[in-house]
Amino acid sequence: MEPEILGDLPAHVLQRLGIATLARAVWLGADAITHIRHQRDVSARDAELVLATLRRGTFDPVYGGSDRADVRRFVVVEYVSERPLWACLSLKIVWAGTSQSGADEIWVNTGFPLGLESLTDY
Repeated sequence: MEPEILGDLPAHVLQRLGIATLARAVWLGADAITHIRHQRDVSARDAELVLATLRRGTFDPVYGGSDRADVRRFVVVEYVSERPLWACLSLKIVWAGTSQSGADEIWVNTGFPLGLESLTDY
């Protein structure tokens, strides 16, 4: 499977997270799809719902945060109205100096569903 562009992450989201990049396109590769589908405690239906959320082509996160362990990683949480749950999407910036394209890129690491209790814990 070739990597696919899912859509653009709004500039205001990156600005709120303090991420300085001109990259907006969010890329999804086969390894992230495999990870989403094979995570523990995620049903096939929930995994497909997370992938469907990713493939909507728009991102409208209700929450975002940085990963303290890795400054390249951050998470956004999207509400999925088809089923009352939130999809937590882990994204990673690949800086121009290390990307194959020579430009900054945003890639999906993984995604998983969060119920209300998990959302408040998270």
